[in-house]
Amino acid sequence: MSKIVFITGISSGIGYHFADFLNKNQYRVFGSVRSSQDVERIEQELEGVRAVLMDVSDPNSIQNGVEQLAGLLSGKNVDVLINNAGIVEPGPLFYLPYEKMKRQLDVNVLGMVAVTNAVYPLLTKSVARIINIGSISGIFASPFTGAYSASKYAVEGLTDSLRREAAILGIKVVLFQPGPIKTPIWGKGLNSVLQFSGTAYDQFLDRANEIIRLTEETALDPSAFDKVLLHAIESPSPKNRYLIHKHPFLFRIVAYVIPSKWVDYLIAKNLVSTKSKIRPLS
Repeated sequence: MSKIVFITGISSGIGYHFADFLNKNQYRVFGSVRSSQDVERIEQELEGVRAVLMDVSDPNSIQNGVEQLAGLLSGKNVDVLINNAGIVEPGPLFYLPYEKMKRQLDVNVLGMVAVTNAVYPLLTKSVARIINIGSISGIFASPFTGAYSASKYAVEGLTDSLRREAAILGIKVVLFQPGPIKTPIWGKGLNSVLQFSGTAYDQFLDRANEIIRLTEETALDPSAFDKVLLHAIESPSPKNRYLIHKHPFLFRIVAYVIPSKWVDYLIAKNLVSTKSKIRPLS
């Protein structure tokens, strides 16, 4: 019998790729989107995938979406929950509006918890998998991504606690830690820091935007997830964490081995010095 997977945020990006890939690999895929237009589009583009309306920042919408999901399941259970939905609210923390920080945490943190709790009664007990999509920004914070990093650091801690609690019930919890991936999220981030022109960071914003552009160009294709996604779902002993990065060994050295003051210096040089070569984020 095909495993049933529910993925949040499948309208584009990583979530769309997951839905498409798993659907082609004979999983029964359900996913959430935020508009009725996306429900129709997804079900036309990805034949066999079923979409439900859900805004993960709205508890009522989550409850309604899970009720729609339960109706589509017709008494069957969810074998795999993938908490993918997320946003990025970039900008220097001194100037980032409270509303943007709140929305960042509402979607990436509180939304993840609320969806997990709402879907829990539908999970196939003792054998279910929960996969949370974190980020290398949850272990390495770059300038102008403080709100996003805060949300992903929170996902790290929440996933650790949930994994240890869920293990008692036989449910396995996994965290993906992707580096830059080619998705629309980078296109949305491009030029977004320029909204802070006129602040104390004015002279650094063009260079920061160039770093974002270069990061987009060198990002991994979403297919980089394919092997680890299947392993996380199918292996009897999945890893607690999967780091998806072009240079995982070098990244671990920068994140865990090199003294943070040295890293701070290199980041400042990349962002401030017009003579140094611009390098992509992480």
